[in-house]
Amino acid sequence: MEVEANTEDVVAFLASLARAAAPDREEAEHRAVALFVLRELLNDAQGGEEFDVSYSD
Repeated sequence: MEVEANTEDVVAFLASLARAAAPDREEAEHRAVALFVLRELLNDAQGGEEFDVSYSD
């Protein structure tokens, strides 16, 4: 995103990606997917605690 975004902006953007990936699904599902992704990115399940993920290529 080119400018600052609020939560609803991010949810709308993520929902548009979900819509593009599964256009035959209901809009409510696109929004639910967007909210799930945002919660995971913010690490809400762990209260926003910092975490580290190790990976290799």
